[in-house]
Amino acid sequence: MQEINKINSNISIKLESLNINNKREIELSKDIVCTDSQKNDISLEIGVLNNQELFFKNMFLAKLCLNLENFEDSLRYVDDMAKLKESEFSIEERELFVNSYKSFISQKRSAWRSIYKKENKFVEEKNKYSNIISEIKTKFEEIIFKANEKLIYIINTYIFPKIKSIDGKTFFLKVKADHYRYMAEISIGAELKSYRQNSYKFYKEAFSSSLMLNPLNTIRLGVALNYSVFFFEVLSNTMQSIMIATSSLNEALKELKMYDEESLQDEKLKDALDIIKLIKDNVHHWAKGDLVQENE
Repeated sequence: MQEINKINSNISIKLESLNINNKREIELSKDIVCTDSQKNDISLEIGVLNNQELFFKNMFLAKLCLNLENFEDSLRYVDDMAKLKESEFSIEERELFVNSYKSFISQKRSAWRSIYKKENKFVEEKNKYSNIISEIKTKFEEIIFKANEKLIYIINTYIFPKIKSIDGKTFFLKVKADHYRYMAEISIGAELKSYRQNSYKFYKEAFSSSLMLNPLNTIRLGVALNYSVFFFEVLSNTMQSIMIATSSLNEALKELKMYDEESLQDEKLKDALDIIKLIKDNVHHWAKGDLVQENE
């Protein structure tokens, strides 16, 4: 390494932050002499700081938009979080990411169900506005498809390659399966078959991965809940739904016996107990063919 010349005392280093264009400009006086290695170190350090600042800014804005129910803007900020994050999402970060998408998509799914029922009624009654209702339904379908496909793209491209933990892997496999299922719900023909196959593939992988987690882990229980719902609602396989649900219930109840009354008051355990109740309720309703509940 070449020896660095003596640095003049009047060196000035100016860092100008341009938030809009995500740039940092370094101005070094001509009295400074740095090796190429040092220049690279300076640039790298500034780049890392910039990514961190932008990440937490986007995280703050995503939370704010979510609280204000401005779901569309929340998606934009969590997408940027995924692109900026250089390591695996923390539990808080991944929940923020998924909740932003689920809030937006759940709102559209609910609207679609309402329009779908109205469309069927209008068609039966030969209402002159049935075509308008059909057009509105199609627009909602396009929004739902676009949001789900973007979520899966972001996970595949920016999130999944950085995952190292079993719970993180299981969590996002379930998310992908859920969102393929949402697309299957509003599809027909070849698209329905494709989305249904992908949903089954990722639920199966998530379920297999979840077995490495504690039976009372909320991710494991959530996978079992939604996987069983998938078999009941999408594949119309009640027997398999009950098998998956009861197997998970038995494992969870066996694990619960190891906890005392005080431990049962733990918040994380309460979340697990809530999911266990949903699974129990679903098994009860399946025998009657009622609608079931999923882990949103």
